[in-house]
Amino acid sequence: MFLKIFKHAFLRPLKTGIILGILSLVCALLSAILYNTYYSLIETQNFTVSILLVGSGLLLGVSNISVFAAFIIALAGFKKAVASDEAYLTYTLPATDKEQFWARFLALMTWFAIAIVLSNLSNYLYFVIIGAVNSKFWIQYLFVTITDFESFLINAHLLLLIIVLCVSIVSTFAFSILTAQSLSARFNEKIAGLILAGIYFLEVFVFASLFIILFSLTFGIGANTSFLWLWAYIIYFALTGFINVFFSRKIMGRWLNIV
Repeated sequence: MFLKIFKHAFLRPLKTGIILGILSLVCALLSAILYNTYYSLIETQNFTVSILLVGSGLLLGVSNISVFAAFIIALAGFKKAVASDEAYLTYTLPATDKEQFWARFLALMTWFAIAIVLSNLSNYLYFVIIGAVNSKFWIQYLFVTITDFESFLINAHLLLLIIVLCVSIVSTFAFSILTAQSLSARFNEKIAGLILAGIYFLEVFVFASLFIILFSLTFGIGANTSFLWLWAYIIYFALTGFINVFFSRKIMGRWLNIV
C-alpha cells in the first residue's frame, strides 16, 4: 500500500512537471540568447537594448519559478488528500498512519529535489551559454573536491546542510497544512493563523539568534568558525525538520484512528 500511495502522489503532477521542466530549460536558453544579444549591442546604449536585458532577467526568473510549480501542485495534492473534504476517503484506505504519511511526504520530497536539480541545470545552462561558467565547471569542481581533503570536508558538510534544509522546508509545508486543519477544527481560522504565526516567529527568532551569535564569534573575536556555522545550521534544520515530521505524523495518526 505504501508504494501505491507514493506512486499516486508522485504521478499526479508528472505530466505538468515534465512540461514545466522543458519550459524551464527553454526559458533559460532564451534568456541566455537575449543576454548575449544585449551584450553584443551594449555600446549602442538605447532603450531597445535595455529591454533585452530586462527580458533576459524575466525569462531566467520564469525558468527558476516554473520548476517549483510541479512541487506546488504536489503540495496541493497533499493538502487535498489529508486536509480537505476528500480527506475522509484517504483515511479509509487500508494503510497505517506511517504508510500514509511517509508515502505522501517522500513524494513531496522527491518533487522538491527534482525542482532543485532542474533549477540548477537551467541556471548552469544559462551561465555556460553567456560564458560566465566553463562547460566543464562541475567536472573540475568535483575533481578538486575529491583530491583536496579540506574541500571534500567542506562540501560534504554543505551537502548535508542542503539535505536537512530541504527536509526542513518540505516538512514545514506539511506541518503547516496539517496543523492549520487541526487547529481550525478547534478554533476559528484567525486564532489558528495566530498560533501558526507564533510557532514560526519562534523558529525565526531562534534562527536569527543563532546567526547573531555566530556572527559575533566570527567578526567580534576573529575566530575561525566555518565548520561551526555549518554544524550549527545542520543541527538547527535537522531539529526543525524532525519536529515538523514528528508532529505531522502525530496529527495524521490521530485522524486515522478517529476514522
